[in-house]
Amino acid sequence: MMIWNYVKVKPLMLAILGLLFVFSTCVLVFFTFHDTEDYVISHTSIQQPIDHADPNGAKFKQNIDILIPKGAPVHSPVFFHLAIEDTTDQFMIRLFREYGRPMNVIFIQAEHRGLGQSVTPDPDQTVPSYIKIGQALADYHRVIEELKKTYTGPWMVAGYRYGGSLAINLAANYPEDMKVILSSSGLMEWPFMMEHYDQKVRSNFGDDFYHRLASHIDHLAPAPLYSANWKEREFLVAIIYGLSEQARFASLLPFFKLLSYLPTSFFFPILHGLDFLFSKSQAWHFVESISKKTLSHSEAVTGKFGWRVGKYQQCTELGVFAVSSRAKSIFTKKRQDFIKECESLFGQSSRYSNSGPWSLFSMVKNLKVPMVYVSGGMDPWSGLGLAPDYQIALGKHFHIPKGFNCPDEDDVELGRAVLSEMLKSR
Repeated sequence: MMIWNYVKVKPLMLAILGLLFVFSTCVLVFFTFHDTEDYVISHTSIQQPIDHADPNGAKFKQNIDILIPKGAPVHSPVFFHLAIEDTTDQFMIRLFREYGRPMNVIFIQAEHRGLGQSVTPDPDQTVPSYIKIGQALADYHRVIEELKKTYTGPWMVAGYRYGGSLAINLAANYPEDMKVILSSSGLMEWPFMMEHYDQKVRSNFGDDFYHRLASHIDHLAPAPLYSANWKEREFLVAIIYGLSEQARFASLLPFFKLLSYLPTSFFFPILHGLDFLFSKSQAWHFVESISKKTLSHSEAVTGKFGWRVGKYQQCTELGVFAVSSRAKSIFTKKRQDFIKECESLFGQSSRYSNSGPWSLFSMVKNLKVPMVYVSGGMDPWSGLGLAPDYQIALGKHFHIPKGFNCPDEDDVELGRAVLSEMLKSR
């Protein structure tokens, strides 16, 4: 039974949660945005080989969303988003807004295989072995080839985080597909374990707050795999990821610092309340997803278990599991712990590749198309990206010292500048 279930909720806690509910409701009402309906969204799909080495073999349907501003001709520039973490229309609309509502640019996004509705017809999706970097790149190449027949303008490929790395790899493999790429907070190295994230969180949070969070983690020991305490630990780590990476939570950091002084038995219920009120329980959904032992086709297509797909990719090709850089840490797991988790979910065959980490530095140096790269100085992932002073031979580096992960997703002025730079290459 989780702490959330067995803690005796006291009047003070109820009062705090009540105030949070009122506050969050006011924020949501204040920031409600009404579309002017100056675009049209349509949906299509492409039949993709499950294995591109066998083009005549079994196939799956890859979903594609298209946003066309009213009046934009089919020869307009195309902003092609490699949709991974958020495959919804709402995210595509957000990109359209954040890049300044350009009425002369068509926005298209295609789901990564294994995410959204783009899954194979196999009834059992527990071990999604069809999800490989090389196969996903071939998918996107085919999408561009097919849709270029209709949308004939210059194509600009954009990716965020893992998608930013994919954009670089796509340009390295298929440079003829695009005129320019955008890699926003794309990692250049994908080691199995990384200390960089912990180092940056320590720096951003400060010693006192960091150590209070680490103490809350310690209070949940022992934490056997998938036990209630294990899930609560993962939940807190998920909250920390959100606070560390997303600019929209930066203003809440002083409030979280105050909450962290509470006893663990009070702290976690309030965190669950905040997670529910501010992010529709995304942090807890993350925990449920990465601890789910089996996955059916009907469950996969709900789109609720995308983080489980991400876990599979971490276990098989991507890595980047966060570990401690020093003693007294938020990140308490070791290499063997991650391997144990991978094997418990996906079996012996899903061990991390022995061929070495996915590396993109040489690809960046040899790109034949321009690249716009965006990075934030506050981003915990920045230690695995391009250095702030890295000079791109063909393209431009937008480094925002006070920016978080993918700062162009949250800043319209920056978004306009980034898109303007991309359009120069058409």
